[in-house]
Amino acid sequence: MFTSTLSAMPRAFEGMAGHSNAKEFETKICTEATGVPFGRILSYSDGTGNSARLPTVGDTEADFCGISAHINKVPNADGTVKYNLGDLINCCTEGSIFVYSSTAFDVTDSVYVRIVAEGGANEAVGKVGNVTDVGNNVLWTRARFRNSGAIGDLAEINIDLP
Repeated sequence: MFTSTLSAMPRAFEGMAGHSNAKEFETKICTEATGVPFGRILSYSDGTGNSARLPTVGDTEADFCGISAHINKVPNADGTVKYNLGDLINCCTEGSIFVYSSTAFDVTDSVYVRIVAEGGANEAVGKVGNVTDVGNNVLWTRARFRNSGAIGDLAEINIDLP
């Protein structure tokens, strides 16, 4: 019996480009002192559009510049796999990408971005969910869920930034 390896999809992981054919990536300089994990929503660091950081209090949807993608990145000297301060971030600005969700989600749900982590097990700044948590989450109208899942599952997010 012959099994084609081309027909098997690789197992998805955080920051992996999704199934959408149209994908655009931009390179940004990481200005986050603690680094940026893969599959996190990013905000512009300054007015130039050349640098990015994790979202923070006061950010709005207009500040979001994409999602950190796991492309051609090797482990750092300390063994972690993330973008460190000063690294060039592969930032997905159009298409789909896999991220972990801090809430259960459905394809019909709105996408919210966490800008304040309150200490929950699945809460982290830059993660997505479907909950309106005023002051802690920001609605991202240019993103949508492409699948459904439980808390902590991989969500495929489709984004389309201007």
